[in-house]
Amino acid sequence: MTQENRNAPESKKERRLQAREELRKQREAEVAKKQRTKVAIIAAVVVLALVIVVGVGYALSKRGGNSVGAVQNPGTVAEGQSYLEFGAKADKPVVDVYLDFLCPYCKLFAEAQSENLQQQAEKGDITLRLHPRMMLDSFSTPAGYSQRSANAAICVYNQDRNKFFAMEKLLFENQPREGGAGLDDARLKELAKQAGADASVDKCIDDRQFVPWISANVEPEALETTRGTPTVKINGTIWEGNLGDAAALNAAIKAAGAPKQ
Repeated sequence: MTQENRNAPESKKERRLQAREELRKQREAEVAKKQRTKVAIIAAVVVLALVIVVGVGYALSKRGGNSVGAVQNPGTVAEGQSYLEFGAKADKPVVDVYLDFLCPYCKLFAEAQSENLQQQAEKGDITLRLHPRMMLDSFSTPAGYSQRSANAAICVYNQDRNKFFAMEKLLFENQPREGGAGLDDARLKELAKQAGADASVDKCIDDRQFVPWISANVEPEALETTRGTPTVKINGTIWEGNLGDAAALNAAIKAAGAPKQ
């Protein structure tokens, strides 16, 4: 047997070992590549999530956020408070009115009682608290008119509470039918300016600035303590009288006197 023949098996063995080593290196390279790809994907997902969170946070801050603390004038529309207040007097009856600007019965109530209650508040005879609700949000197409109209009214109040009643009147005079689209934002801005608001009201309406406040404060309290809209409370007790009878309401307010401390 020649020297070449004696070395042949060894050469085959070496080739097999070399092939195995190459295969091992290839597999290790593939595993490393997969690991790098996995890490890259995770990093991309994390970055994307951060971008989404930051973007949502920015959008919410533009819209007033989920926190009522984002309200520009918390002294007027306060966190934890579920109403807009007029003529506050510690020793006078407190009248709470719950309304929805899409509610036809609220329109009838406003026509019969709004001016009456406004005058009493301005004279200091009562503390008037209005609760603009979004109870009928699902009764417009698309949904959301109740909250948009309530927000627009609060935007006017936030500028000057004395102009709120003009906005309330305009919203009811232009009340859309239930099931329709409701007034668009451009029309709400027109009405707000007609009521006396300045141009900065546009951003408040566009951003839905007070919708989080309505959702976090007005609706939960109203759902817990009332049966719908319109509802009138005198010193915290629901008045069961004729909502269209101003004389009867005035008599009930006078009889109630100052709230008990």
